[in-house]
Amino acid sequence: MTAGRKGGVSEHLTIRRCRGERSHPRLGAPELQATATDSLALVTRKIVARQASLIRRQVAGTLAGRDPEKLHDLRVAARRARAALRLLGTTLSASQVAGWRDELRWLGSLSGAVRDLDVFEPRVRRHLQELQVAAVTQRPLLALLAEDRRQARDRLAEALRSERFTRLVAELRSLPEGVEADGSEYTADGSARTLAPARIGRELRRLYRWRRRRIELLTAGELHAIRIAGKRARYALEFFVDILDVDLKSHIKTFVALQDCLGAHQDAVVARARLAEAARRLGGAGAGPEVLDAVQALMRLEREQAAERRREVVDLGDELFRLVKRLLHVLSA
Repeated sequence: MTAGRKGGVSEHLTIRRCRGERSHPRLGAPELQATATDSLALVTRKIVARQASLIRRQVAGTLAGRDPEKLHDLRVAARRARAALRLLGTTLSASQVAGWRDELRWLGSLSGAVRDLDVFEPRVRRHLQELQVAAVTQRPLLALLAEDRRQARDRLAEALRSERFTRLVAELRSLPEGVEADGSEYTADGSARTLAPARIGRELRRLYRWRRRRIELLTAGELHAIRIAGKRARYALEFFVDILDVDLKSHIKTFVALQDCLGAHQDAVVARARLAEAARRLGGAGAGPEVLDAVQALMRLEREQAAERRREVVDLGDELFRLVKRLLHVLSA
């Protein structure tokens, strides 16, 4: 890949966005912007530190609980940090990387429980109104969800105020200062511009393997696996978007579009499973048949929405894989 004018992927795909597309936060502080002459180790430290700074920036808003997008942005930053450690962690101490990824997984689990209910509860309210369910019939289900959300938020708040969380963020933010790990210096194994294409290509190839399968026949779990592979490929592109001499920014939107459709499908699948669990709990608590009938109606609606989202994913899949193929060719040139 030669330096100079950005280019290479000349055909821009136009992809229809799924309804309910969610935005993502800016990638971080300018002073931590990676450059083409940085070593891959330094780029890794900058990326992780930028995400740690974003995590810390969202803590107060997450604890306040007034704007659910604060928690969403915290979760995105944590996912990006974990993705960077997965993709680029070989430039750091293996034991340190494993520990940080475990801690970010812990944070993701606690924050995910709250985020899921932040999305699910208003979704249920909206669907109950669409179905014209009487207020008195809605109350047991909504009360159950509100209590689940309160408990999940309390557990997250305790974690965000803990020494464990404070230590994690401090360690991740300290990486650009050259902190040693396990008594050894980080390995500076070449410039990011030289080494990045191979790292990006690895994630793109993992996504591209799914092209052999018929998307319309995949299970919900397999579609979710494609979503994860697409997200990892997208993050790899974003990490190096300002370093490589290839126009990547416009094509990242294609990955976002696919993720949005797959995310909407997964939301419907998870919502249906959560409603089935709610029906079990409500039935055990002696809820009346009208309440359980309302939950069953919600489950049918979620099944219909999952089917609609699946059709949109099928429409996007072929176009996405054509783009991945072109990107692989350009990055290997």
